[in-house]
Amino acid sequence: MLWAIIAVLAIGEVYFAARYFGLQNGLGQAAEDLKEIRENPEANRTLKINEPNGKLESFLEEVNDWLRLAQKERIEARRREQVFCREIEHISHDLRTPLTSILGYVNLMDRDLLPQEAGEYLEVVERKAKELEKLTEDFYALTRLEIGEYQLEAVRLDINRALNERALDYYPAFERRNVEVLMFTKEEPVWILGDESAVERIFNNLLHNMTKYARGLAEICLRTEGAFVNIEFVNDAGSIKEEEANRIFERFYMADVSRTGHSSGLGLPIARSLAREMGGDITAVVERDYPEEMGETKKLKIVVRLPKAQARE
Repeated sequence: MLWAIIAVLAIGEVYFAARYFGLQNGLGQAAEDLKEIRENPEANRTLKINEPNGKLESFLEEVNDWLRLAQKERIEARRREQVFCREIEHISHDLRTPLTSILGYVNLMDRDLLPQEAGEYLEVVERKAKELEKLTEDFYALTRLEIGEYQLEAVRLDINRALNERALDYYPAFERRNVEVLMFTKEEPVWILGDESAVERIFNNLLHNMTKYARGLAEICLRTEGAFVNIEFVNDAGSIKEEEANRIFERFYMADVSRTGHSSGLGLPIARSLAREMGGDITAVVERDYPEEMGETKKLKIVVRLPKAQARE
């Protein structure tokens, strides 16, 4: 009789131990599944447990209801965002036609026949029209990027040559602002895999940004690092704080309120989106350890990171 009791207790102990470890493993698996759902919110998944347990199953069902609601809200938010981006795209497209006409008629006017004051007014009209044209182009490009319609063609591209050519285009603007630019590039080609027009736009946006905010001295440096090429753009940080550095890539973000009249706040977000579309990225950091000849000790360093092309066999 005693042996029978011991056997029953042993079987019960084994059973409860198996249930305990089964529930423990089930909870561990549910935690892993929840982590994957969090990292991939677009996947329409729910939590399950193989061990039958009424209270735990009831808890997981509540969690799954929350996941289904969150997924529904994400889908709806994404749909609204796409509709909004599409409307902005259409508005931008509609604005481009009259702006092109305005600039065309301005260019047709013979300014030599105009009184001096009228000529000055015409220059203001032309400058403001060009600013509006660029803003419209930025809106158009950004919305196309966000809805996935900005088509890129990856080709082998000498990034060293592209950087030097674009920087040369901006030397007159740097000279007008009495900014000396230090260029550190390579003697030989540096090949990346990227879209030529996208790379040109990234460089244009960053160089245009430097011409507005650099004072005294600016630095552009190309480095190779493993499978990537890094292009550094360094200039005065102004009032940008260390913790604000990466916020400059947010749409319409202005770290320095005094700059709002000079920028749309779209150039850097577009540049980062294009770099990411090509398998790279753009980051920013405020650094203080620069030599005295760089002027202010606090500098904003923007780093463009693009994938190198594989060597040809």
